[in-house]
Amino acid sequence: MINNKITKSVAVLICMMILTGSLAACDGSSKTETSSGTTTSEVTVEVTTTETEETEETSSSEEDTLSDEEPEENAFDLGPDFVSTNGELEGMDEYMILCSEDDWSRPSMITDLNDIEDEDLRELAQSYEDEGYTIIDRLSPQNYGDYEYTFCRGFSGQMIDDGTMKEISVWKMNETLFNYFVLGRGVWWNDDEGSYSDDGTVIKRYREFESAENHNYACFEFNRDTGIMTFYCEDTNEDNWQLLFVNETIHGDEDINAVLAACYVLGYQIMPRDIGDDEWIDYEWEGEEYQLMVGFEALYVDDGVCITIRVFKMDEDCFENAVVGRFSIGSPDFEVVDDGTVIRYIDVEYGGGYVYEYNRDTGVAIIYNPWFDNVGDDVDPDMIVEGLDEIHNC
Repeated sequence: MINNKITKSVAVLICMMILTGSLAACDGSSKTETSSGTTTSEVTVEVTTTETEETEETSSSEEDTLSDEEPEENAFDLGPDFVSTNGELEGMDEYMILCSEDDWSRPSMITDLNDIEDEDLRELAQSYEDEGYTIIDRLSPQNYGDYEYTFCRGFSGQMIDDGTMKEISVWKMNETLFNYFVLGRGVWWNDDEGSYSDDGTVIKRYREFESAENHNYACFEFNRDTGIMTFYCEDTNEDNWQLLFVNETIHGDEDINAVLAACYVLGYQIMPRDIGDDEWIDYEWEGEEYQLMVGFEALYVDDGVCITIRVFKMDEDCFENAVVGRFSIGSPDFEVVDDGTVIRYIDVEYGGGYVYEYNRDTGVAIIYNPWFDNVGDDVDPDMIVEGLDEIHNC
């Protein structure tokens, strides 16, 4: 089941990328310079190495002690090199909680800043909102901690400003926690890179990267007077963006944006590639030329369901030939549902399926692909279209 699922998903993803003209060479150097969620694996690797090196000589006795203790009920198995703080660092009981107690299933927009109980944080959030940031209750790649404990008093924000993604992440803590979790784990670049400063009040650890195509700046700072840690990043490389909000600046086409906004409300992760491309793109398939407008792609993963969605705009001839025709590899036995306005080609597969949908009134075409864990052959068309209906009814 797993191999078939992965093979089909990869094949369709490649076809999708070809269809939108977005299959391009990967610039590995630029990938390593980002501070967004795409570097999570890099951070984990560096943190593990750093933690091992720094604690090898100084905490061997602590490791021996910890290994003799019974594991806590909420303890995580994070590998043999992981050393738990056991919640014993100064201030952890005030500023942090166990990850298992974190009930934020996914980031959400804070529409009423009065929901932020801490007065200092609320005032800061207002100042960032005034600058144009969308305030978010969390930005998961920048929640900080050690995957056992996480900070719980703070907020994050995003904005796009003249082709630059700007992100902030603000958390209350003390200097001990800042040194251990942020400087010791959150900084992903090498010790000999970037800069460090301390004026007695504010500690800063920052780095700037410039190339011919892109600009990236990241800074971690801690204010001893306020007890607030602020992470700030700006990045011009769209391949590194992880958009967690939607507003009218994301895509100029109102029909595409309506679907995009619904996906966001339902908890989809809006992927950066192709968003905001309002130009009609020439596309050739089987010797014929077509035009389509790239919309966006999104991902939803929750409770045994994984859904990918791609949205475009085109005419019906392009949809029938360049979309349905292209993806009907192997001539699947489609169920066709057509109410005169919306036509759907439904392909039920082992563990999931595909829906190719076209709206004749708006010209919006959707490729919708849900997969269900532990379902096997017990998939019917109603399961396949349920989530798509939810998007339209949102």
